Amino acid sequence: MNENLKMIGMLTLFCGLCGFLLAGARTLTRECIEDQFLRYVEGPAIKKVLEETTNDPVSDRMQIQDSTGGATLFLGKRGDSLVSIACGSKAAGFGGDICIIVGYNIAMDTITGMAVTSCSETPGIGLRITEEAFTGLFKGKSVNDIMKIRADGGVIDGISGATVSSRGACAAVISNLLRYQERKQRVLKGK
Repeated sequence: MNENLKMIGMLTLFCGLCGFLLAGARTLTRECIEDQFLRYVEGPAIKKVLEETTNDPVSDRMQIQDSTGGATLFLGKRGDSLVSIACGSKAAGFGGDICIIVGYNIAMDTITGMAVTSCSETPGIGLRITEEAFTGLFKGKSVNDIMKIRADGGVIDGISGATVSSRGACAAVISNLLRYQERKQRVLKGK
């Protein structure tokens, strides 16, 4: 009995120490991980949706507080003039969350592009939402267009066999659009 209590105590102490070390390692590496994700995953997507800008939108970003909490906005400039913004959002797809970045031309209120930054959709079928053939359908659309697949009364052609994935990507764009005007006003006011 005494031997079992001693073993349980040592195991508890060992697990507690390991948990403490793992929490510390996560805290120490959090900034580095976020920087790598921004640089190598979101960065190329942001540059793609804001391709007509002359600055580095990843460097020119701002944090704002909006109706959903905090958001990071990426600012696209041509010379010294602000011409576009981009922001991310997500929605449920077939295999989990679909995370996207949407860019907007703030003068014309049109979408400059949409890119998927992460998803777990079915390879060969649902993952086709990451291809230019699908993401390119959003480019040039007005922020007032209905960003649903045509089967649901919208302006986007869904991918055959990947309806849930197509709807998920559209839902992420709609989520982004719902906050666009508020975010645009915050950027223009400089807050």
